[in-house]
Amino acid sequence: MVAAALIETQNQSAPFDKLLNQIPQYKWRLEGFPPSSYFQILPTLEDVSKTEILAQRLLGKQRLTTIQVNSLQTLPISLHTALNPEEWNKLELAAQYEHIGQVLKTTLSLKRFLIEKKLSERRIMAFQCGTGFPLPLSNDSDFVLKAYLPYGEGILGYIPKPGVAGHTENDEDILQEKKNPPGMYFYEVTGENGEKITIVAMLGRFHGYEAVDYLFPHLVLATLPRVLKGIGVESMLTTYASGFDVVEDEFYTPPEMGDYGYVLVNSDKSREVELTHPGIGNQKLVGIFGGPFRPGPTRSSRLGLIQQFEAAISKLHPDNNQHKLPRRHATLFYDGPSTPDFENAQEWADVRGDAERILREDRMIDPHALFLIPSKTIAIAHGMSAFSELAAYHQVNLGAPETLFNRVLPFLAIAGCTDGIDPRIGGASAETTHDLVQEVGNRSAAFIAPVISTYFQLLASMTPPIEPVYYF
Repeated sequence: MVAAALIETQNQSAPFDKLLNQIPQYKWRLEGFPPSSYFQILPTLEDVSKTEILAQRLLGKQRLTTIQVNSLQTLPISLHTALNPEEWNKLELAAQYEHIGQVLKTTLSLKRFLIEKKLSERRIMAFQCGTGFPLPLSNDSDFVLKAYLPYGEGILGYIPKPGVAGHTENDEDILQEKKNPPGMYFYEVTGENGEKITIVAMLGRFHGYEAVDYLFPHLVLATLPRVLKGIGVESMLTTYASGFDVVEDEFYTPPEMGDYGYVLVNSDKSREVELTHPGIGNQKLVGIFGGPFRPGPTRSSRLGLIQQFEAAISKLHPDNNQHKLPRRHATLFYDGPSTPDFENAQEWADVRGDAERILREDRMIDPHALFLIPSKTIAIAHGMSAFSELAAYHQVNLGAPETLFNRVLPFLAIAGCTDGIDPRIGGASAETTHDLVQEVGNRSAAFIAPVISTYFQLLASMTPPIEPVYYF
């Protein structure tokens, strides 16, 4: 028995050592990692090695070395404006190579963390908490909180810590942050069939308008989505707090505070994406993560995930009395032109006019989605910083090597209605404050928190896809 175990360990060690020798700068990330667990991390290590070797090859084609990259990264900011176009191009390539390294190092360390915490590294799902969307309800049996990692330090050192809720720093915000600090919360979830999965719940969102102070904000914001892909996340539940509106129609009942919207169409009116979209820039190196290729025409929530979310609601509320439950609407989600402020008359008219044109055309919204969603009202949501995030989940480069980094990450995007949009004198937009938004979100938490937990338990019981989703 001992001899057999030794042979098995040696069989696992050979490919592990070979891969690490190809990328020696990553060795320290796996120092002390037990040989008995090599088989669990080998697929991740293979993708990390494949991506790093390709990045070095592409860097060489641009006639740059890693030594030059390190030198350019330490160039004082005061000298950036004096760079000529060729020098600026080299600076951007250096930033791209550094970004790739940050993604790969974080991925490898986070995968190791999952394995050492005895969490399922085979089936992982993620949840981004927006304002009014609390952490999942945990217990000591089938939804167990196992670990926490803070943003901006340690394993997640390359993922910036957001401002408090990405908004303000009043006393209530600060108190909430002390209770549940921003970062990743890891849960072991057991489905009804006994299948165990890991949920990575992310509290706090680093918004695009916070990233614009960075030299290359599109790289900073893309780090987290690319890490989630790298560790093998199957699907993403991402949530937002938004103001809601509706194209006026006699058959549409306007959304109310506390309602929810399934995001079927997403667009940016704030022009923030000119700085934050993951596909901008020359993409000479980071194109291996997807580049500006096939981002998806609508960045729409997956229908199967909508169906499972509705199934979770039905399970918790078997009478399914829609008059007593918050309504769920098909939603056109806009990064509003007012980002991050509240809407004025021009901004309201701009978005509503755009939505009216969409709704006049046939086949702009999937009729199957409209069938799944209970409300027949099509809502308009004004949010912020969603476009670049959703684009990063959709990025895939069919010409680059197939890795977990280079694939579509299916998502379900849900917006919570925290205020109505009415920019008239004395209208809702004039009365809305961040405190009011949070108050509405807190009232909605009693409904949505158990739904989110049940949704993930339903997904845990489903048969996972045999292969990663690399393209549509």
